[in-house]
Amino acid sequence: MLKKILTLFLISFLGINTSFAQNISGKVLGNKSKKGIEKVSVYLTSNNRIGVTTNKTGVFVLKINSKVKDTDSITFSLIGYKTRKITVQLLKRNSQEIILSKETNYIDEVVVKNKKRQSKLKFKKIASLDSGVFSFASLVVGNKLYISGGDKTIEERTYSKAIENAFEKAFGTSFVSEESIMREWDTTPNFKGYSDVLFIYDLEKNTLKKSKVKFQKRAYHQINFYNDNLYVLGGKNVKFNKKEYLLNTIEVLNIDSLQVQTDNVNPHQAVNFNSFVYKDYLIVVGGSVKINKKGKKVFIDKIHLFNLKTGLWHEIGKMPNPRETSGILVDDKIFLVGGYKNKPVSFIESWDLTNNEWKLEGDLFTAFKKPAITSHKKNIYIYDYGKLLIYNNSEKSLKEYKIGLHLKEANIHFYKNSLYIIGGYIVKHYGTEPSTGVYKIKLTEFAKTKVNRFKKLNKH
Repeated sequence: MLKKILTLFLISFLGINTSFAQNISGKVLGNKSKKGIEKVSVYLTSNNRIGVTTNKTGVFVLKINSKVKDTDSITFSLIGYKTRKITVQLLKRNSQEIILSKETNYIDEVVVKNKKRQSKLKFKKIASLDSGVFSFASLVVGNKLYISGGDKTIEERTYSKAIENAFEKAFGTSFVSEESIMREWDTTPNFKGYSDVLFIYDLEKNTLKKSKVKFQKRAYHQINFYNDNLYVLGGKNVKFNKKEYLLNTIEVLNIDSLQVQTDNVNPHQAVNFNSFVYKDYLIVVGGSVKINKKGKKVFIDKIHLFNLKTGLWHEIGKMPNPRETSGILVDDKIFLVGGYKNKPVSFIESWDLTNNEWKLEGDLFTAFKKPAITSHKKNIYIYDYGKLLIYNNSEKSLKEYKIGLHLKEANIHFYKNSLYIIGGYIVKHYGTEPSTGVYKIKLTEFAKTKVNRFKKLNKH
């Protein structure tokens, strides 16, 4: 069934046999400096596992097998330069020099000489939501950032908070009485609730407004965009008795007319799943569906595909590692970063939609339960609680930076050479509190900041 469905939209994969090798050599130069460029990725376009990088002088020697056709192409790529693709035939005829030109809109992460780099990335708070939320859904369409729903729950260990407040009012003494603690003890129960609000943040005008549109209250869900429509699906709601239940509805909002239509068919009823619009299809993968009698989450391994033109659902396969996870679509490949399978997960996994191949990209420095994730070109940005990582999926390199922004279950987006971090929750001594903040990080900050950790991911 999987192959039958996938053939509707997946491109066939070119298998490569490496039994007979031939060499293609050359030198990669900068178009202005005319000097060799180091660490340029040189690989067969149809199979990036066959590749090398240039040395310090820009020289490369690429071994390819005899079955590679002259019409096939070799890709030359490096962050900050325009990617070039040159046919094998042309390289065989003239492989001495390959010229790369710099990206005009790329902010080069140069080494700042004679200046000590800062230990943490700098950021700026640019807006505040009316109420704090985490585990919401958001995406950028044009110059607008749409923020849908989310969990507004406040969890307090009220007795711990009372002790903290009592000591603060005792002016630094080492003892407080039980009577003082009781005066500070707030007996108000913890608040639990989900949001039905749609916020719209204008990234150009730096203005935030609350839309008149009201969605169903939900959190731990997803939002997607296709043909002027926002698709809000999955997640869960909470009833008056604080019992939670999964949502089977899909709400479709036309961003021009602001009219909402509801579809009551959703076979992928789950929380903390992922969804991606790929061509004319909505692909839904991962998540959990319930908690069993032993207190363990039960995860969905099915992959569903929704045909956005016909309105029909199909089951097209299964995840090799079912779990809750954070994901991003980059070109024809889905990357799943970290996640939760009754404990936080520490690996990056990819699914190539052109050949239906699942692959373990490698391990993170630490496990992440629910990181925020976005991408720009070949860079995948990963944020979670004081750490911001960059995974370059072309070079297979992972950098970690420190940032003095400590949030859990926030979202992150890229827009015009800046990153935007929204919402999440703050961990306090006495519980957790949803964040209202919208923060901006300019990409130029990475060049000014010390890399905390770096590694090349292991091949699996």
